[in-house]
Amino acid sequence: MGEKVFGKIQYGKEVTKGTAVVATAMFPGQIVVPSDRKVMFPRYATGRKSGAIASQINQYLVDGATLGMEAAVFEKLPLFFSCGLKGNITATEVTAGQADYLWAFAPTLTAAGTYDALTIEYGDDTEQYEVEFCMFRSIKISGKVGADEPVKVEGTFFGRQISDSAFTAALTPGTLTPMIANSVKIYIDSTWATLGSTIKSGLLREYSIEIITGLHPKFMGDGQLYFSTYGEGELACIADFKFEGNSEADAQWDAWRAQTNRAIRLLIEGPQIGSGEKNKLQIDMFGKWEDVHPLDSEEEGNNLHSAVLNCMDDNQATAHILDVNVICDSNAI
Repeated sequence: MGEKVFGKIQYGKEVTKGTAVVATAMFPGQIVVPSDRKVMFPRYATGRKSGAIASQINQYLVDGATLGMEAAVFEKLPLFFSCGLKGNITATEVTAGQADYLWAFAPTLTAAGTYDALTIEYGDDTEQYEVEFCMFRSIKISGKVGADEPVKVEGTFFGRQISDSAFTAALTPGTLTPMIANSVKIYIDSTWATLGSTIKSGLLREYSIEIITGLHPKFMGDGQLYFSTYGEGELACIADFKFEGNSEADAQWDAWRAQTNRAIRLLIEGPQIGSGEKNKLQIDMFGKWEDVHPLDSEEEGNNLHSAVLNCMDDNQATAHILDVNVICDSNAI
């Protein structure tokens, strides 16, 4: 009998996309994988009222699957962004000898990108499965200040097919450094060049950032029922915020009405790594307010504004829309 306590998720970065690899790390979160195929029962004219006499499967595809962390940790952030925003990153040590590795995810906007793909193993003590060629369609980071909760991270991914498997042995979770929702700062400026200059320390109450990667599976006429490659669509990002209903929130309402450019940095920090840098997730975005709604809600008698940032190309010679930096003690996804 399968026992929930023995359930786990493991993964490995593929050398060749679509060729399954053994797992190299354990994932400390949750996974939901829908069926990878639909059975069709064609109705042939048989002269009998018994209905179908055959079945067929037309395609294999895992889509709409989710991999998430209800209590996110810094060490597992690179796997999401490597398989959705920019891959083949070489993490560099910031402080010599401290294993404080910087992952810089700066997607190109003028050429095809490079991305990693995963083989994911999941199951319990009775049965194990794997999905190859896994890449993220979207990545969401969210948290609520003052709610006594962690940061949440979830990625929606596609993959080729579900196969019987067996867990790669002898893997452990490794170091896991919690991401705390309260440990967040927001900076708001008007240009990418000045991004990160102006902290707004009395403003942010809640945040949810969703990155739409544009990645999708592509089926070709190669005689296979599964997809053989992937394509790139438009990179997009939508950021939803709850602001304290104060004069600074009203200033953002003014910026919405005037459609003033906004360069926003969301910074979530964790404990220091040795005597080096702190654990960090830094998301830099450029765009304009799609909506700022004063007095949208209240919490314990405090009026709150809602605000939605629609990320845009800043239309400069070196184009920017979204950059993500991660610092953690791991240099491999």
